[in-house]
Amino acid sequence: MGIKELKPKLTSEEQIKHLKEKGIKFSICTEEEAKDYLDYNNNYFKVSSFRKNYSKIPYGENACKFRLI
Repeated sequence: MGIKELKPKLTSEEQIKHLKEKGIKFSICTEEEAKDYLDYNNNYFKVSSFRKNYSKIPYGENACKFRLI
């Protein structure tokens, strides 16, 4: 992905809205608790380090998705 193709950064409110659009339900924690967590925690480096353990599917309708997750 080139610099011009980077995804925009979302605020915590926008992230919660995006998650809800993807079908995520807030049954374990409230949306407010999720917002607080997103405002004060960053798991990017932890999560991104795990992606190196999985290969991507190079073709088909699942192209660029990770296998075996």
